[in-house]
Amino acid sequence: MKKTISAIISLAIIFSVVFSFGIIGNADNGTIEGWQVTGGKWTVADDGSLQVVTNDKGAAMNYCIALNDPALSLTGDYEITFEMNAIQSGGRALVNFNSAKKESFSGYLMELGSYGAVYYDIDADIKSSIQLAGSNTMAGVKYEDNKGKPAFNEVKFVRKNGVASVYINGTANYTDYTLVKATHDGTLVLGLESDGSIECAFRNVVIKIGDNEYKYFTVTELPDNSSDTQKPIVSVSQGNEGGCGNNG
Repeated sequence: MKKTISAIISLAIIFSVVFSFGIIGNADNGTIEGWQVTGGKWTVADDGSLQVVTNDKGAAMNYCIALNDPALSLTGDYEITFEMNAIQSGGRALVNFNSAKKESFSGYLMELGSYGAVYYDIDADIKSSIQLAGSNTMAGVKYEDNKGKPAFNEVKFVRKNGVASVYINGTANYTDYTLVKATHDGTLVLGLESDGSIECAFRNVVIKIGDNEYKYFTVTELPDNSSDTQKPIVSVSQGNEGGCGNNG
C-alpha cells in the first residue's frame, strides 16, 4: 500500500513539473510526432508549437529536426505552409525543402534572419535569391509582435513542375525559381543556426500532396491584429558568407 501511495505521489510530482513548464513532449536525438531530432533539443509546448532549446553559451550551433515518415516523401508537386519566427540578430531560422538528408543543409534552403529572407539551391551551391536587401527580400516579413516577442510569419512554399515559389504572410517573396539540384525525393527539415540563446519556434505545419493533407504542431488561437514593428536591415549576407552550412 505504501509503495502504491509513493508511486502515485511521484507521478503527481512529475505531472506537476511538466505542466508548470508547459511542455508536453521533448526529445534530444529522439523523435517527436514522427519527426527525428538530429541536432539540439526540441520541445512541444502546451499550445502545440514546436520549440528549440538553445545553448546560451553556444556559438554557431546547429539545431535540426526532420520529418521522418518513409511514406511521405517530398517529390513532384506539393505545397507546404507553416508559421515560423523571424530571427532579429545572432542567428537564422532555416527550412530545407526536398532535403536529401535528415539534417541541414540539402535541397532548397530558406533562411530567415535580420536581413530578411534568402534562398539557396544548396546542393548546386547557388544563392537563388539575387536581391538580399530592399522591399523584394523584406516583403511581408514581421520581426516583433505588439509585446516585443518574436513574431510568427506564415510561409507558403509551392513546388510545381520543378519551379519553386515562396510567399510570406500572403506576399510573394521569391517566385518562379527553377530548381537545379534540389529535385531529388527528400524530406522537410526545420532548423536554427544561432550564436547564443535565441527563441525559435515553428507551428501549424501543413503539407499538401495532391488531395492529401498532413498536419503537424497545430496551434489554434485568435489572430493578432496589433501593429507589428518591422526592424531595419542590419546586415546583408554577401558572397559565400553564412547560411549555407557548407560554406560558412
